[in-house]
Amino acid sequence: MVSAYRADALRDPTTELKEFYTKNSSSSNFPAEVTRHFSSMFSAEGAFKEIPTLDVETPPEDYPDRSVVRFRAMVQDPSPSAEMYLCKTNTGGLGGWGIHEESDVEDTLDYADLRECTVLWAVSVPGESRWCSDELNGQDSDSPSEVPTLHVLFIRPHEETLLTRLYPQATTGNTDIAQIREDLILWIANETLDGDRDVAEWVLLVCIAKVISRSPPLLPPSLTISHFPSPPVPFTNSSDNHNASSITIPALSHVLSQLLPLFKTAPLSLEMLNKIPFAPESKDEDLHSGVLQLPRGSVLLVTEGNVREGRLGQRGLTNIGILQEVIAAQSLAYIFPFSQFSFPTDISCVILSEGKKSAFFKTDISVPFRPTSPSANAISRLYKPAENISMPLPSELAAFRDLVIGARLGKVHVSQTTSEVRLLHNIRYE
Repeated sequence: MVSAYRADALRDPTTELKEFYTKNSSSSNFPAEVTRHFSSMFSAEGAFKEIPTLDVETPPEDYPDRSVVRFRAMVQDPSPSAEMYLCKTNTGGLGGWGIHEESDVEDTLDYADLRECTVLWAVSVPGESRWCSDELNGQDSDSPSEVPTLHVLFIRPHEETLLTRLYPQATTGNTDIAQIREDLILWIANETLDGDRDVAEWVLLVCIAKVISRSPPLLPPSLTISHFPSPPVPFTNSSDNHNASSITIPALSHVLSQLLPLFKTAPLSLEMLNKIPFAPESKDEDLHSGVLQLPRGSVLLVTEGNVREGRLGQRGLTNIGILQEVIAAQSLAYIFPFSQFSFPTDISCVILSEGKKSAFFKTDISVPFRPTSPSANAISRLYKPAENISMPLPSELAAFRDLVIGARLGKVHVSQTTSEVRLLHNIRYE
């Protein structure tokens, strides 16, 4: 049930702001008071989910101007710009949060009433899975044609990842976690890897890995699945462009998107490498996003099956170097006209390669793909569309997700005996 107090704020946030200003106009830092007021009002998880969601399913045009919405976003430009605003009008009323823009233009302006605010470019979280969005939104359009301006009342940062689960108490009931793990590995193997359980287990291990430390570097391992067949060549006379393109995406991509909150597939091709920037780039004083500008905790599946013979241009070579740096050092360079700056990342990478090793990248682990029943129909099983995936029961899928999320967040204590064992990098199976 929505309390009357919160209901008033949701129905008419502008009036709520003005009334709050009347009671707290003497505050030396009124914006901080606003943050405390609204964050306290919606502090409970149930109360927070009463706020309607702004996303691609419910775009800005679905809401009246000056509505209260919650927007889950990633800051796209890490270089915030400053902007001046009128904190109060000549009549003493509140002027922040865009309220002064609704008033008539005043002939006189008291410069003492000008304040500085920070302007950020934020985008919907890249790689966020649909099921993750549904869980966070708490509620079940086209993309907006204009960029909306959101006046921030308060923020709730995600420290670790979008979703959290306890571990090893991630699953409920008396179900054995070891059995859930085994069932998950078998589902991945049977639905996406033609029965290759070993590769499925390596994929799972990489997906739950994360950056433990940067000094000394304890980074998530990267994985190459070698000898992985290329996708079938689609029929050029097909009238269904969607189906023709979807068969080039491996079934592994569809399954991982059902398990991971943050997941992205990068189907490499010469055209993609030569034309699409992998790192954010500054152009005309605006920072444009890149393929690898992903939030912490993302898993990236890179496929090389669409790469054909041709020329790799300068951008292509640069993009390969950028992704290799993410794989090896968990660092992404942001490119500016006369310099570049590196920012830390936490992206687990899995690469599908047709050859004995990746054509472009060096990874920590290389495991050959060995289907249990190789046949002429093997490729069609590896690249079947999402609707052909045999899904587990909802309760089983929920247990799989709990296990994956909980295992990534769980704390691992390494014994003294284990810590003295020298582990080998560049694990390879031939």
